[in-house]
Amino acid sequence: MAPADTRELPIGTVVRLTGLSSHTLRKWESRYALVSPRRTESGRRVYVQADIDRLVLVRDLSAKGHQLGRLSGLSDDALRDLLDQSSQARTMRAPKRVLVVGHVLAAEASVLRSRFRADLSIQSVDLDEWFRDGAVPAAGDAIIAEAPTLDAAQADRLVRLAEGRRVVVVYGYAQKRSLNALRDSGVTCLRAPIDLESVRLELEGPSLVATGVGVVPPRRFSDAAIARVRAAPTAVRCECPGHIADLLYELLAFERYSRTCESEQAKDQALHRYLAEVSGHARAAFEEALERVAFEEGIPLN
Repeated sequence: MAPADTRELPIGTVVRLTGLSSHTLRKWESRYALVSPRRTESGRRVYVQADIDRLVLVRDLSAKGHQLGRLSGLSDDALRDLLDQSSQARTMRAPKRVLVVGHVLAAEASVLRSRFRADLSIQSVDLDEWFRDGAVPAAGDAIIAEAPTLDAAQADRLVRLAEGRRVVVVYGYAQKRSLNALRDSGVTCLRAPIDLESVRLELEGPSLVATGVGVVPPRRFSDAAIARVRAAPTAVRCECPGHIADLLYELLAFERYSRTCESEQAKDQALHRYLAEVSGHARAAFEEALERVAFEEGIPLN
């Protein structure tokens, strides 16, 4: 076994490696104790590689909808297992058929049927009634289930249904234990009220993996490095380096904004998660462009 990397890194390096802001890092440390960096005599935080690895795991799981409060109590191995399970559920191919169960969702589905790529089957019944009388969808199909009050028995049934199927449950009230069991089984849990279009984006999102939307690469360059490229004199007879820097600033801002919306506006969480992923990949592409421009012009980025 290779020895652990014990090099101590300042918070600025951790921000660059993880793509998390310094504000987010401090919040995660103080509120959830996700990592415990050592304090130097001057009061500065310093991190080791194990801290960075854990932060990246938590970042990716949080982006998939897992709650920070629960993640904080898991070991690194448990976080990796949970990420593997979430990734497997996320990358299942888009379903050809979707069953919608529930009165409110059924009414919306009747109006929005044409927006789904999949064929819809709509059941305007209570979830328990469907459990008693409804036909179980075939493997590879998907279920959107409405549960105003999600109890343990319903959660257990949904966990079993999730074997080989995509399951999305839109709930009003539920115990954390039930939600944790569902999420661990790959079930997507969305808090009502939420519009069906957001549910559709969440359900049909896995087809986006093939087009490059997925785990977002961490941020590579600090604001100071981008500013150096923007301000440096250039031999290129245009303002492209400055334009690239400006676009990066805007993409970074929009990526942060989308993640804030994702965490604070439950109604639009699926849409904003998608927007954060798209902007993050666009940001990574422009970071490559910035690196190319900086290399050609001899501008240091570190």
